Amino acid sequence: MPERLSEGRERVNRWLYKNRHELIAEVMRAHRELDAERVTHAETRKALRDAHQGMIEMRPYVSDYFAEKWDHDGYIRRAKAALEADDART
Repeated sequence: MPERLSEGRERVNRWLYKNRHELIAEVMRAHRELDAERVTHAETRKALRDAHQGMIEMRPYVSDYFAEKWDHDGYIRRAKAALEADDART
């Protein structure tokens, strides 16, 4: 039984050695995708924060009629909730 296990390990090691360049390339590709996702998340978060801040600053200039019609305060609350949820996640 130990000989079969040893043979199996040897086969796996040969396969890993034979395919090492492809495996390294795959790991590097996954790493680049993860970095791109992190950048995208950071950019999206910054855009949401900017939009949230802009809506807060704009609120005094929006008439009550349009604020209610467009649910301006609701957008502000949802943006704040999304930012807080993201803070809690990270």
